[in-house]
Amino acid sequence: MSAAFAVTLFLLALTSLAQAAENNGAKARGNPGQTVEIKVQPQAWQVRRGDFAKTVNAINASQGKDQAALKRLDMILTDMEKSPMSRTPMEAMDIYGAFYVPREGETNMKSLLSMISAYAILGWYDALRFGDESGRAEIVNNERFFLRAFALSGEDGVKQLTVLIQEHPKEAAEAVQKGALIATTYRDKVQYDESWPSAYGLQRTICGMEGTKDCPKPQALPKDKWNAAFEEAVARVKHYYRDNSKKN
Repeated sequence: MSAAFAVTLFLLALTSLAQAAENNGAKARGNPGQTVEIKVQPQAWQVRRGDFAKTVNAINASQGKDQAALKRLDMILTDMEKSPMSRTPMEAMDIYGAFYVPREGETNMKSLLSMISAYAILGWYDALRFGDESGRAEIVNNERFFLRAFALSGEDGVKQLTVLIQEHPKEAAEAVQKGALIATTYRDKVQYDESWPSAYGLQRTICGMEGTKDCPKPQALPKDKWNAAFEEAVARVKHYYRDNSKKN
């Protein structure tokens, strides 16, 4: 990968990923126009996510001349390709949005949608098991989880996804179905911390405001309900990545 190529890919995703680097602490709105920073101990995946964002920033700031940052990027991408479930689905959405969608979206959107659907299913499955309602709302609304990989890559990424879904609905459905099969295969074999959604939500924000170092995690969903949660995640993702403007 050339330095110039790396810079071109990352310019589109820079702003959103720079924000990710700051997400180790939560922020709450106080009075109008006032932002109150809430210090919360980051989870390991959030530290990794911040490091990725900093790598992106370093590549951009140096116009692709920061060899150390380029080496870190290459290591991250190599690790993702060798162990696709070694990072949380949220991290995967960042990486796909910064690299793979800008690089391959125009010619390989169907395959990308399959992998992104798999991450979306596994991520929502995690959120249903280990998050709470407020955390899930934050993941969907603030992080734009389901659209994230496409939105980070800029207008082209969203447009390419839209074209596939609206103009080639059968191919899009096939891609998402393949993603569901990938998610099923990896469901019990992921290498990341499945409780990552516990980093979101009102409870964690309150802990940060109170200065509590060790926030209790939301109560996990009983294991006898995990199969139903997985099916719910599959159904939600299939519904999301289709043309919902039409009655099917």
